[in-house]
Amino acid sequence: MIDLTGHSYGRWTVLSFAGRDKYRHSMWQCRCSCGTRHTVVGINLRDATSKSCGCLRDELARTRLT
Repeated sequence: MIDLTGHSYGRWTVLSFAGRDKYRHSMWQCRCSCGTRHTVVGINLRDATSKSCGCLRDELARTRLT
């Protein structure tokens, strides 16, 4: 397992290892640039499947609607 602590992926910054899910995927405690904390699957961080807590989607939607 690669230690992702301190690395940034999109708007996520990895804070610590949070264990494994029922499929044995590594879970990481992360903080989004907006301040939200959430547990994210490591493969979703590395593959850029998860870029933020949802604030990025909301921000992009606001810019498209204006």
